[in-house]
Amino acid sequence: MEILKHLNIPSPVTQVSTEWSEKAGITLSIKRDDFIHPIISGNKWRKLSGFLKDYDSTTYESIVTYGGAFSNHLVATAATCAILQIPCLGIIRGEEPKELNPVLKMCELYGMNLQFISREAYKESNRGEGLKQKVLYIPEGGASDLGTIGCQEILKETDISETDKVFLACGTGTTISGMAEYVKEKQLSLEVFGIQVLKGEGYIARDIKQEYGIEGIKIYDQFHCGGYAKTNEELIDFIKHFTKETGVLLDPIYTGKMMLAIKKLCELEEIKRGDKILAIHTGGLTGWFGKANELQVLKGEGYIARDIKQEYGIEGIKIYDQFHCGGYAKTNEELIDFIKHFTKETGVLLDPIYTGKMMLAIKKLCELEEIKRGDKILAIHTGGLTGWFGKANEL
Repeated sequence: MEILKHLNIPSPVTQVSTEWSEKAGITLSIKRDDFIHPIISGNKWRKLSGFLKDYDSTTYESIVTYGGAFSNHLVATAATCAILQIPCLGIIRGEEPKELNPVLKMCELYGMNLQFISREAYKESNRGEGLKQKVLYIPEGGASDLGTIGCQEILKETDISETDKVFLACGTGTTISGMAEYVKEKQLSLEVFGIQVLKGEGYIARDIKQEYGIEGIKIYDQFHCGGYAKTNEELIDFIKHFTKETGVLLDPIYTGKMMLAIKKLCELEEIKRGDKILAIHTGGLTGWFGKANELQVLKGEGYIARDIKQEYGIEGIKIYDQFHCGGYAKTNEELIDFIKHFTKETGVLLDPIYTGKMMLAIKKLCELEEIKRGDKILAIHTGGLTGWFGKANEL
């Protein structure tokens, strides 16, 4: 698939250590599916991949999918369609708000059209799936048999020969069903456990039995921290400490609850001393959008040129200092409009703090003919997409 050029597959496994994991005497590793792509990350990609592999791309001209107002699946689908350069429609549960939230603004940034329908109508349609009149319909969250097939790849591509227990967060049960099917097919001895992130005793266990015929998987339903997308002080404090200790950022909707549950299961001795744990990071870091505070301003003629000479002895490098758009972490309408158009044209998301300003500068340098016709340009995408966390409302 052409899109694979944009993705980091297979995703790596990182072993981490925390004060509580050392105290419990466990080996803790993380399958970094958050590294697959900044937006098309984790099980969002895994479930989509099942559809993209199964359906011939020549048989459909657009994609329609479903989700709530904060759906990671929607924005992942939007980014995928931008890369593939095909139109997409997101059908959103609930009435259209006066102002779109950051996630829906990100969907629009990638070119997704949004259609809001009543919750009653949504219940009747959100499981729509298949090919109709050259439109590919993908159900909410990619929850279907094809979604489970894509999720089998999580373990298939990973060396699990030394793993005792696998943990992941569960919202629909599609991901854990795919992994359970792989374990059963390969007759593996390791155990797979789910952490339910929404209220409802036995909800996921019942759903995966009904939808996929999966039984015998332990789903813990007491670690939801108040319900889906709900947080509490304990969870946020835990994520802060875990990030500082390991350098791994967890999201507050799924993976943060999963990792906190692993810690508590160690304390309850349901996870035993000596166990080798693999936790699946299912991405979803867009769950932090709108949470970050504004950063300090940085601007000044010749600032970087002077600094690199003083700090590193570097001279003779041309530093353009006129493209800061008002200063560090500052934006303007021109920059935001440029990023919107660039994302729709290329499927590549730029951040508003660094790479957006760089690419806009390249465009302007072309117009000024400082970049010449025929030049072959390599632009370095330095990441930093967390810069949107505090800026998404500007979209």
